[in-house]
Amino acid sequence: MNEIKVMSETKNLDNILNKIHEDLGEDISFKSLFQLDLIIEEIFVNIANYAYDDVKEVIIKYDISDDSKNIIISFIDEGMPFNPLKEESPNTSLSSEEREIGGWGIFLYLNNADDVTYEYKDNQNILTIKKYLD
Repeated sequence: MNEIKVMSETKNLDNILNKIHEDLGEDISFKSLFQLDLIIEEIFVNIANYAYDDVKEVIIKYDISDDSKNIIISFIDEGMPFNPLKEESPNTSLSSEEREIGGWGIFLYLNNADDVTYEYKDNQNILTIKKYLD
């Protein structure tokens, strides 16, 4: 299990992506890598912007299968409890002018990940995603 510890500042996103890309290697399709980056960005930026009143540490643990065909990533923070799986999905049937702002980041990562789980344990939010890679 690999682990990255960063402060909850959006400027740290590139460091997270670079480290995970390095560990994944080069045999990942552009589509899978794009989807994975979108998932990581949406989750980390939400934590950085909303979990804390001040800057605090975020732990990202990840495990890449031996054949690099899937990755499991857990985002762990001690911010206020927030279960994104209980959030209402945005109404996709409305035109872009009619849609409300907000909620689309959660929608994007839920629809690009293959599995998403959430738990609040020991005063920590633990959001775990699984993504199959091709």
